[in-house]
Amino acid sequence: MDVIRAIVADPLPIIKRTAPKIPYATQTVLSHTLELSETSKQWSLRLELTVKIMRSFVYDSTPSVSAMQKFSLNGFPITKRMWISNVILNPPKEDDIRQALFQAIEGIEGPNKVPTKYKKPELVPVTAEWTGYCSQSVSKKGWTDRQKYRGMMHKAKSQVTVLYFHGGAYYLMDPATHRPTTAKIAKYTKGRCLSIRYRLAPQNPFPAALLDGLVSYLNLLYPTNDFDTFHKAVPPSQIVFAGDSAGGNLALVLLQTILELHRQG
Repeated sequence: MDVIRAIVADPLPIIKRTAPKIPYATQTVLSHTLELSETSKQWSLRLELTVKIMRSFVYDSTPSVSAMQKFSLNGFPITKRMWISNVILNPPKEDDIRQALFQAIEGIEGPNKVPTKYKKPELVPVTAEWTGYCSQSVSKKGWTDRQKYRGMMHKAKSQVTVLYFHGGAYYLMDPATHRPTTAKIAKYTKGRCLSIRYRLAPQNPFPAALLDGLVSYLNLLYPTNDFDTFHKAVPPSQIVFAGDSAGGNLALVLLQTILELHRQG
């Protein structure tokens, strides 16, 4: 539903994709009308046109991953019923978090399993969106992200903080595509939602997204004292992990990583 709303909000990518099919569609209509096609006597014009256009998309050259990613990043527009505040979560300068993640992966695999081979990602700042529900229609034109965050917290009635990971098979989508979902979560919890823009595959394979998730969680617990961070330290008891599809998997993997770190002491 969120993807459909995004398409309605910005139909230009769909128009660009379907416009080259107009000559083929015209040919199909003429062929069916003149009963020159093999299925013109069995199928209706609507059915033949639908099937052949769909087949043409399937048999066309598959778009590149980067093109698919770009298409999937069309965000849902920000409405007056939601608070959206962009934030940068900076990792600590030390490399301890990164090394701890690698140790947790080894610990989860166990001593008797063949170690997983992966490229070790670097620590980078993680961008995210604070999302809150706005009970009244409020124009936020000209507001800074810090002012939006303060407005969101002024309206929040609960201390619940949902750390949200969007779906998209680990290589598609963005927090902006899931704004209706995170806004509803903030509404129902009466709190706030932090939606993470984790690094996408295949440019950034495992465990880059997991490292971004770990940095985000620790940033909630121990926020860096810089201009880009708006929130105060959040107690673990007030943090809820959530996500859909691949994001749900990432939430569970992050929880498993944290439990493994606790086990290792």
